Amino acid sequence: MINLNYQSSDTSLLPSDFQLEDYKKIARDSKKRFLQFCFSNAEIPDQGFKIHISATQINYQVILDEVFDLCKSNLIDFKYISNREQLLDNLAGKDDLWASGKFITIYPSSLDDFKKVIVKLYENNVLKVQDGIAIFSDRRYRDSNVIFYRYGRLKGPDKWIYNPITKLKEYRDYESMEYRLPAWVDEPFPDNSDDSKTCKYFFKKIIPTEGLNSKPSGATFLAHVAGSEEEFVLKNAHPGYMNLGVACTDSLKNEAVNIKRMMKFDFIPNYIADFSEDEDYFLCEEKKCGLSVDDYRADSHHNFIDKKLRKKTINDYRKSITDLLKNVQILHDERIFLGDISSENVLVDPETNLVSFVDLEQSVFLEDHSKIAFFARTEGFFDENTPFLAPIAQDNQQLAYLLISFFCRGNMFLLIDHSGAMTINFFKQYASTHNLPKVFVDVIMDLLEDPNQRLDNLVEVLDKMDCENLYNSEDLVSLDDFQYELVKSVYLAMIDGIQIDDKKTLFFEEDTDLIFNENMVSIYKEYLQKPTIFNDIFFEKKMHNHVISEGKRLVEMLKDGDERLAETSLVQVYALLLCTIKIASPSEKIIIDSLINYTQEKYMESTINGRFFRITEYSTYLSPYFADGTAGMINILLEYREKFHDTKYDASILDLVNSISQEHMPKNSSLYRGLGSFIYVLQKFKKIFKSSKRDNDIREMFRNLPLYSIVSNGNRYMVDESFRRISLDFADGNAGIIFLIEQAKQMGIL
Repeated sequence: MINLNYQSSDTSLLPSDFQLEDYKKIARDSKKRFLQFCFSNAEIPDQGFKIHISATQINYQVILDEVFDLCKSNLIDFKYISNREQLLDNLAGKDDLWASGKFITIYPSSLDDFKKVIVKLYENNVLKVQDGIAIFSDRRYRDSNVIFYRYGRLKGPDKWIYNPITKLKEYRDYESMEYRLPAWVDEPFPDNSDDSKTCKYFFKKIIPTEGLNSKPSGATFLAHVAGSEEEFVLKNAHPGYMNLGVACTDSLKNEAVNIKRMMKFDFIPNYIADFSEDEDYFLCEEKKCGLSVDDYRADSHHNFIDKKLRKKTINDYRKSITDLLKNVQILHDERIFLGDISSENVLVDPETNLVSFVDLEQSVFLEDHSKIAFFARTEGFFDENTPFLAPIAQDNQQLAYLLISFFCRGNMFLLIDHSGAMTINFFKQYASTHNLPKVFVDVIMDLLEDPNQRLDNLVEVLDKMDCENLYNSEDLVSLDDFQYELVKSVYLAMIDGIQIDDKKTLFFEEDTDLIFNENMVSIYKEYLQKPTIFNDIFFEKKMHNHVISEGKRLVEMLKDGDERLAETSLVQVYALLLCTIKIASPSEKIIIDSLINYTQEKYMESTINGRFFRITEYSTYLSPYFADGTAGMINILLEYREKFHDTKYDASILDLVNSISQEHMPKNSSLYRGLGSFIYVLQKFKKIFKSSKRDNDIREMFRNLPLYSIVSNGNRYMVDESFRRISLDFADGNAGIIFLIEQAKQMGIL
């Protein structure tokens, strides 16, 4: 089955008492995530207090109905997440921390209204007894489980909080999760139930030392007992969050039970202790050394193409996959059903290539259960047939998709093509392109075709593997047919009135912040289709001067290590840097040189596979893409060369071009953040340098492009970087790939 969506946001949740007259009061945000009811005639201020109402996966409709009735009768504006699927993800802790739990947002028109409204909400007898999720950026109102509030931006062109008297900026909203009030605002409700809470163990007897990961429903830390240096893993789960009807606290408690029963296995973490603080639950378990499968795959010491690394890579993979198969079979022999097998709950020790399992909250001892309930499996590691297999076969089929993820991210196409066909085709082409030993492909395909078999059989095959027998595949579609099918799909969409690229007109004032402005990112993305867009927007002299001024400010921030840049995406830096190049005069080139040099110094990292860029200053993820990586820097340096007729960065350009030229099958096809971005800058490099050196690499990339597309009803669509939706637009979909093919033909590459 193919899950084909043009957009992910459809309204599927309404108040029960919604009437036709209420339709006239509706407003929508551009992404159609929220539905807003504008009952008030009062003007909402630019900044002030807002009220957030949380819920759980069980009571969200009850809470929405009560808030709707209260706001309608009292003429109060509010908005809510109107797509049920998005809401359930939010209440499961799958949204980011800023959004988590914020089901409903109420906009009082003044401080007095804020105080009156929040009291009415608190006095509502239905809301008073409802459970909800704590909102970490907000302050709880008294002892309510669902009512929270914060001071922040309510509307306006930017995210700054301004002093109403001096009109000066005081601080930037949304920069910190901590509840914060401006200096001129007093806390309206000084006492609440959270103020009296104290910890008995956390930070007293159990000391966290490092955060390993964090999500709204809970977090994982490295920790130690006070007075001891021995580290262990500390997990916690917050109350209220649920996944498929199971409380996250109950899931973590089940993991504690499971690892106690599995302590005899050396590839399972040992149980140490568990405890509760208020309603939060904590589990302490042994720290297992290793990388997630995704990190193991990305390890720069693994490369099947590099002659120096190939032998070691093959041996490492054979050992790790063999150990994985052996360990799963050991658990199956003990009648233990893992339930959820993914790249995040399997660790591979890079020193020994031995495998451990973590996050075992869903594992089941089959002797205790006559029937297995539905499992919240990790997407990308099961297909549409998995739930209908016997428990052990379900594990084995998920294991096959996990083995694919050892090599590439082709398994993620299961998010849009639930049959698994797209994933298998992508992996086979990857195996052929990267000269994988045929035995790796055979083992995976054998496991997919017969998930009921014992894994010992596959271990034996790997023990006898022939490393010189390589896998080869044939092209699935000609490039001409591929281009025709993409074009036809665009034409059909136009006939049906579907907007290919939904762009809004953007305006900037002389004092607009251009460093942290999200609209600059939108323009940077649109530049791919319209290279003159920066000149078109910033053509006036006053805006030219403002861009140069902001460029100078960014230079100082980069030079001084300004903490505001620490978590800022590199795409924000690229957007202003490219804008500055496009509108600068030759006399202003020195500013651009400083921007380029400081950006490379702060974000670029050299590896044995080339030079790539951290997506934020302290990120461990290195990007090769246009949005925030190597391809983006190549484009910037090529624009610099063209604009100023200056070849000073030619050596750097050649170095960066070499870094991406062997990346023939990245995670997706997007011009913005995928294979298309490599083709885009390599064709630009060919044109400017008048060089055919990379033509064969470009052809190989084009050969792989059809693998990122999906056919439905005879029409072909590119899959976007979410792996969940198709896209027809320029930066992520059909239109951009069509442009690249036509350009390549004009340049004589194809």
